[in-house]
Amino acid sequence: MKTEKGKSAGKQYTTGSNNENSSFFNKDGLPLNGSFPEDITPETVDYMRGLIESFNVSAATLNEAYTTLQSKFDRLNLKLEETNRELSSSLQEQERLSNYLTNILESLSSGVLVVDRDGIITLFNRGAESITGIPVNEAQGKHYREVLGDNTPVELTPLLTLSNGEYRSNMEKQVYCRDGRKIPVGFSTSPLINKSGEMIGAVEIFMDLSRIRALEEEISRMDKLAALGQMAATMAHKIRNPLGGITGFAGLLQFELEGNDNGIRLLGKITEGVDKLNRIVSNLLSYTSRLKLRPRTIDIKERVGKIIYAVKEEHPEKTTGISFSIGEPGGSVSAEVDAAHFSEAILHLIRNAVEALTEGGNVTVEIFRSEFAYNPANPVCSQLLKEMHNSSTLFHARQPSVVIIISDNGTGMDEETAGNLFVPFFTTKENGTGLGLSASRKIIEAHRGEIFISSVLHKGTAAGIIVPRTCVL
Repeated sequence: MKTEKGKSAGKQYTTGSNNENSSFFNKDGLPLNGSFPEDITPETVDYMRGLIESFNVSAATLNEAYTTLQSKFDRLNLKLEETNRELSSSLQEQERLSNYLTNILESLSSGVLVVDRDGIITLFNRGAESITGIPVNEAQGKHYREVLGDNTPVELTPLLTLSNGEYRSNMEKQVYCRDGRKIPVGFSTSPLINKSGEMIGAVEIFMDLSRIRALEEEISRMDKLAALGQMAATMAHKIRNPLGGITGFAGLLQFELEGNDNGIRLLGKITEGVDKLNRIVSNLLSYTSRLKLRPRTIDIKERVGKIIYAVKEEHPEKTTGISFSIGEPGGSVSAEVDAAHFSEAILHLIRNAVEALTEGGNVTVEIFRSEFAYNPANPVCSQLLKEMHNSSTLFHARQPSVVIIISDNGTGMDEETAGNLFVPFFTTKENGTGLGLSASRKIIEAHRGEIFISSVLHKGTAAGIIVPRTCVL
């Protein structure tokens, strides 16, 4: 009976459908039905109660620790999110500042370059690229000497600043451009210092002085012209008085020499010489006097056509065998100019082109707007147009202008001759006065324009004029 009772009791405290995972106690350590099985000793019951109490205490402790840890985790998570926001904001601000400084550097017309301690270029802005013609990607990562040449003395480079850490300002030197040209630049160098006070490189800032030098030369030329004008006014009066006397006496002498052919011929030489002197004095006075322009809108091609016709009529023997052509690759062009003075400037240039063709040839005139992308086949014209794009203030300012290129395939000129073309009284012609090109330059500049000449020996010469389409006095 006892055994049956025990078995019955054992079944009473079994949970689970397969008699597995038996459990006899609730959470308070008491039997599920309020009593213990008869075959469990009191010691075992006390032991099990102790385990359960210890487990409950540990579970409560763990639960409290978990709650505390969860609270700390939440606080840390909030702090981390706040830190991340601050860091992100700081990075955005640094990136904005970096972009701002980069934009400033790239917007400067002055060249800015940075070299590291080894002389390697680490920064080369667009201004430096524009001045030297060297692309940024070909300059960065290379040694300063490799990019800007080995011919510059070290004391005129940032390499000296790397060696002694000195600041240098308002210096001048010449740098080599990509196309081989040497241009004058003003520059300053300074050491590049980090937050720790350590020199990590050097900075060079430079600017193109070509236009400043050109202006200085122009001012010098104008000063000389002013002095020449004063002298011309005085000399014209002193020369013309005796010339008038010579002309008068030559006229009287002509009656005395009637029938004397040899005397008449010699007298003609005297009269011819007087006329030439009088023409030189007139040209000199015209060259040194101030022009008064009366601008009006004219069709450039039509005007050039009339000038070519006049040259043919004036020198039929010289223009025989010469082919003249006028082109407007971008369409019809008109401009507001003083027709008389402007025609005189073009006339001098066309005369020079004709005189360069000793055995016939071609004189070509091309007329187009400055914004038109003209690509001439003639290499001399291409060279001239490249020079105009590089040096013309009107091209750089993108001012609406008209461009006229007058070219020939004649003898061309050497560098020395080409360099003296605009010098008053310089001439290579037997009967020239040396004032034609000087007068053309004066007229074009009075229209706020520019004139350029390019020549290749034995290949030809090209003269380029660029003037605003609207006259600004």
